Amino acid sequence: MGAMRWGVAGLLAMSIPMIRAPAARATANDTAPCVPQPTAAVAAADWYGWQSLASDAGAVALFTTAGLLSNAADHGAHDRTAAATTFWLGLGTYALGGPIVHLAHDRPAAMVRSLAMRLLLPVGGGIAALPAARILCSSDDGEDGLACLAGTFVVGAGLGLIAAAVLDAALLARVPRADGPGAAERTSLVVFPSHGGAVARYSVRF
Repeated sequence: MGAMRWGVAGLLAMSIPMIRAPAARATANDTAPCVPQPTAAVAAADWYGWQSLASDAGAVALFTTAGLLSNAADHGAHDRTAAATTFWLGLGTYALGGPIVHLAHDRPAAMVRSLAMRLLLPVGGGIAALPAARILCSSDDGEDGLACLAGTFVVGAGLGLIAAAVLDAALLARVPRADGPGAAERTSLVVFPSHGGAVARYSVRF
């Protein structure tokens, strides 16, 4: 009988470390705070400039088509109606495509800025290029001089058009910071184990 008691006691003594060791490891793992990390999907949702750039690419395609049609009209292939129609379609796509993209993202303020930028920068670029016409068109008179002056304005306006499209996509086509990757950095959720349960702490930094 005494030997049996000693045998049971020995088995219990051997099983206690085996039970406590996993518990200790589990406790060490559970005490580590569970802090969520920002994901790549959140960061990717911050910028949507590719949508306005796609619209601008469509406008460039229409402008190119209008130029080809105009050149064909110069050689008597057809009248200039198709060229003019295509040009105005391209101009409307350029002027309204980007603002519509911003409005689709529920950002009316960005829509207004985009529209103003797309109207003012081409005009400003064309006006800024006019002084160069004194050098480029100095020897031209009459209709040739006016054509050279108009060409210089068109080149400056084209540069302003490109600048507006790039700035729109780079600066304006971003969701508010509260919806972007910065939100994941300003908010945190930490969970600590406690006796009989767990304690969660959620913090927001403004």
